[in-house]
Amino acid sequence: MSAPRKIYAFDTGMVNAVRFRIGSDTGRLLENLVAVEWYRRGNEFFSFKTAGGKEVDFVVRTASGGFSLFQVCYDLSDQKTRKREFVALAKAAEEFGITDGTVLTWDEDGVETVGIYQIHLVPVWKWLLNR
Repeated sequence: MSAPRKIYAFDTGMVNAVRFRIGSDTGRLLENLVAVEWYRRGNEFFSFKTAGGKEVDFVVRTASGGFSLFQVCYDLSDQKTRKREFVALAKAAEEFGITDGTVLTWDEDGVETVGIYQIHLVPVWKWLLNR
């Protein structure tokens, strides 16, 4: 398979009990939390790889039939990580014909611009409270 499907667990306690632990894995657990919340809200979502091979964590179908793009990243303080997340969102936005995307983070809040695309930075706790 060139792009295997991502699998998310409802019970992260069970995942932690049976997995081989290498690190804290906070980024993966945060992404899992977001996936479970999308499912709970009844949204249709999928991951996406751009033509250039950049991955976007979530493409969510909106009520109007359009799409919203979301990356999940616990910490954007490393400039290489920040660039990777932003470039993937901008490339996907270009391919979907939309002008913005969102990065759900642990604590960063704001808006940044990559070319003509706006990247909204939203703490995951704020996103969870905003319905």
